[in-house]
Amino acid sequence: SNQLQALNLPTAKEVDCSYNQLQALNLPAAEEVHCYSNPLIIIDTMIKKNATIVCDLNQINRKEYNTIKNDYKIEIGILDKKNSFYKFPSNDEAFDFQDGKMDLYEIMKYPNLEIRRAMLEQQGFGEILQKCTLEHFSDVGKLWSTNYFSSFSGEEPLMKLYQCWCTTTNREYLIRVRPDITTVEEAKISTWPELWNEYKKTGIMPEFIYET
Repeated sequence: SNQLQALNLPTAKEVDCSYNQLQALNLPAAEEVHCYSNPLIIIDTMIKKNATIVCDLNQINRKEYNTIKNDYKIEIGILDKKNSFYKFPSNDEAFDFQDGKMDLYEIMKYPNLEIRRAMLEQQGFGEILQKCTLEHFSDVGKLWSTNYFSSFSGEEPLMKLYQCWCTTTNREYLIRVRPDITTVEEAKISTWPELWNEYKKTGIMPEFIYET
């Protein structure tokens, strides 16, 4: 959290300067540098060739990446509002997201729940939900439906989304659920496949599902 004007660490092998306001990096021996939330300023000759640079998507674009990708190993991720950092599976996917080539269907295919949440957070939950219809809500969340995004992906026309919040971190989530779900409680229980199958057999909703 220091406002550093320059960093000169000639023998450091790994440096995490993620939250400092750096104006220059002089790290000739570093093999890995984490500098997300900093602009990539003056990295030529300041960081040794072939070093790994871990950075936030907002620091770099595809053109800039193409000019340095042969000299450094670049790993790109995304920061959420709480400054948690999640790496993209590939840099091409990171730039596709940056260029607006990923719609909601594509984002929902990501197996990692947290990177999905960070991507949706950056797009704006409110903007996404403006294109959705609220079907049901209760104390445990909201159930939305949309077919707005299907024209972009060519996927099935209807998508249903369960909106909920983590009671510990207060992070907001949108979770894709089955299209035949009609209530928030069904949406919540469907996130546990075994409980969902038992509910479909018995029609009995466990009491804890109603808890926030």
